[in-house]
Amino acid sequence: MNSVSKALEALQAQLTVDADTVRQNAERNPMKALGFYLSFIATSGIAMWLAKNNLLIAAGSGQEASLVNMGLWLLLCESVLCMVLWFGIFRWKRMKDCWWTRKHLASANSSAHTKEHHSMRLLRPFRTLLFAVLATTLVSFGLSLVLEPLQLSDNGVTAYFNTLLQQPWSLLLLVVVGPLCEELVFRVGIQQSLRNSGLHPLLAAVVSASAFALVHGNLAQGIPAFTVGILLGILYNRTGNLWLCLPAHMANNLLAVGLMAMGSRFDLAERWPVWAVVALGIFHIGLGLRNLQRTLRQPVGTYDVTDNAR
Repeated sequence: MNSVSKALEALQAQLTVDADTVRQNAERNPMKALGFYLSFIATSGIAMWLAKNNLLIAAGSGQEASLVNMGLWLLLCESVLCMVLWFGIFRWKRMKDCWWTRKHLASANSSAHTKEHHSMRLLRPFRTLLFAVLATTLVSFGLSLVLEPLQLSDNGVTAYFNTLLQQPWSLLLLVVVGPLCEELVFRVGIQQSLRNSGLHPLLAAVVSASAFALVHGNLAQGIPAFTVGILLGILYNRTGNLWLCLPAHMANNLLAVGLMAMGSRFDLAERWPVWAVVALGIFHIGLGLRNLQRTLRQPVGTYDVTDNAR
């Protein structure tokens, strides 16, 4: 009986090892990153197909109603994708640590000087978050100034968003649902999958940022998207979660919405010399990179989300 039980235990141990090996090999599969990317493309494609076939009728008629329909379907489809990724693939129990939790505060407090006032220690995570938001928005704003004299074509995207901004729900799509969906896909999905496959974290951030730029479909948005994607990827590598990335992404989109709403009133290229606009842009980029440096120096709680991209 002892020999039989030992044999069964050995068999069970072997099966457990084999299951772990299969799971680890699956985690290291770089093709998972392509799957997340295609899921985002498919979501946008489905939304455009539904809008084209007038399956959701918005108020008004003609092209404006069609554009509003597309925005509504994007809002709905990206919300569904967020829920599928969050609850189905990344799993809520593991993703709950994707945000700023008590461990981040505890980590910041433990690294603070013992004589430092308690209220000052409590502000450390908020200060880190402020630096991250400033880094992203200042670099994005500065880059828009540098690129403004080039008059790059955006394939009508600005006109589309100006139409969309007339709807009260557009901010929900552009500032909340859109950034959340993109962070789950490009950071937790693509970037973390590439890291799990053995790719260098910085190179994984570059690949994720490139994919992020490609989905924008034009140089006017693609260049800033790539740059912001690099910054968000660095922040993700720093913390291992979204507690810095998501607010920074939301703030960047809110800035873009504000600039689009201002329209020609913010067209500095028409009022200032080109060199002055470019110099102002470079100045803001420098400020943003300085805040990024401050962010990376701050004590932040980290959480390895290797399990989240399974």
